[in-house]
Amino acid sequence: MSAFASFHKSFFGGFRESDVIRYLDGMMKEHQKETARLKERLEKAEEELRTRTGQLSAVCEEVERLKREPKIVETIKEVAVPPAGMEEELAQLRQQNKTLSDLAAARDQKIADLQSALNDIRQKCSDASELSAALGQVLSQCRELTAPEVAQP
Repeated sequence: MSAFASFHKSFFGGFRESDVIRYLDGMMKEHQKETARLKERLEKAEEELRTRTGQLSAVCEEVERLKREPKIVETIKEVAVPPAGMEEELAQLRQQNKTLSDLAAARDQKIADLQSALNDIRQKCSDASELSAALGQVLSQCRELTAPEVAQP
């Protein structure tokens, strides 16, 4: 084997030169296809960007034109600033809301106090019933002790 042939075999890793060249050609073609596809996508994206930029510019120009029209400016000012009566009414409504919230809190506290008092009364009634029963027994025993004995024949 000649030195040149030996060099080619070691250079291509023991593969045949034609196989290596075919592989490299295939890889190059795939790379070219992928590059072409990516360039096409880039061109479409750039075209879309130009279209959108044009649309945005048109909208911005329209907004600026409308800002310069007195009628539009007047309308914007009217909408942006609420009428004076509305501010007063809003303040009154806020005050009424606070008053109602305070009343609701006071009502809730009163209900809690009444519930507590009711529980106390129930306990006292229960205690009074027990006391009444105990007094009834004591009274009954007192009657037995003080009652005249019935004569026995």
